[in-house]
Amino acid sequence: MKLSKTISILLVVTILSLVAWFAITAKRTPDKEPQNVLFITVDTLRSDHLGCYGYKKVKTPNIDRLAEQGTMFKNAVSQVPLTLPSHASLFTSTYPQFNNVRDNGIHRLHQSAITLAERMQESGYATAAFVSAYVLDSKFGLDQGFETYDDETQDQIGEEMIGHMDAERTADKVTAAALRWLRDNKDEKRFLWVHYFDPHSIYNPPSPYRETYKDNPYDGEIAYTDEHIGMLLSALKELDLDQTTLIIFAADHGEGLGEHEESTHAVFVYDTTVKVPLIFSCPSLVPEGKVVEDQVRLIDIMPTILDFLHLEKNKEIQGESLIGLIKGEIKSLNLPAYSESLYAKLHYNWSPLKSFRTGKWKYIKSPAPELYRIRDDPQELVNLAGSRMDVVKELD
Repeated sequence: MKLSKTISILLVVTILSLVAWFAITAKRTPDKEPQNVLFITVDTLRSDHLGCYGYKKVKTPNIDRLAEQGTMFKNAVSQVPLTLPSHASLFTSTYPQFNNVRDNGIHRLHQSAITLAERMQESGYATAAFVSAYVLDSKFGLDQGFETYDDETQDQIGEEMIGHMDAERTADKVTAAALRWLRDNKDEKRFLWVHYFDPHSIYNPPSPYRETYKDNPYDGEIAYTDEHIGMLLSALKELDLDQTTLIIFAADHGEGLGEHEESTHAVFVYDTTVKVPLIFSCPSLVPEGKVVEDQVRLIDIMPTILDFLHLEKNKEIQGESLIGLIKGEIKSLNLPAYSESLYAKLHYNWSPLKSFRTGKWKYIKSPAPELYRIRDDPQELVNLAGSRMDVVKELD
């Protein structure tokens, strides 16, 4: 089989899962839908650098509290280790080869794509996004469905930068803008997306995080971002919205940090850059302190949110609702995860990299195939492709 056939298998598995899911949802008594949705994405954030995922070297009390008050997924997989393509898949619940957003700054999400924000807007929610990186500028199409799309970016010394791929703005400015909008729209149902770029290289956290984490500034950026996530959560409580808001916390991709000889991200598809944190939280709707081991994908977030809001899935959606896992109605969806990076192909004319991850195996399609028994070898150190060609052929 070729990897294109693997994609067909993904779709077949999705259809079979849908049949089982319909049988479950047909018996479910609808819960009261949340009045607000807060979607937080943090750029370049490894799940294994958060306290709630077992990391002890950085303090992330606010993200940890979200996990304590909600349901945390231990094995969530990004579809692309790049900001724009990952968010395009996340906000449309489609694989990159279907939405055609494969790289930063080159591709644009087509107007025909149906986004989560469009679904929310048509359902009566006020919609706003506050993003912090030029690669998510409205010119690349993710503004579809957002009545407010704040994409102002600056350089490292605070001067506005227009059209520069490295342009960003820091968490303090993003949070302040998001809070102004939240307070100005307090009488409406709201869908708010807040994107933080701070953990992205170059790692330069402000004081006191610069001093506290002088030996690991990446962790300092994470701790700084956590502080501002805490401000968002405090504002929800201040506005009496904390009991009626569905909160989703996720990252678009991870960071190499020198593992597998990749200092940052974009080129490879090892778990260092495609395994991400994912948390759902909402009082009375989401179980507290629950940990889900089952593998899920970022494309599953959109259908899950629609399910919580009792909105039908549009036919283009390729992800699965995770609400059955969250509520404990099912133990496993057995979802395979596809990831890809065309960065090396598009920029250097090297071979593209594609991976197919099951609960047991991870196969990386490249000129030199790689196969890892991912449960026993989470760091992907022992390549079994040579000795297990039967598995390679099955997944290829």
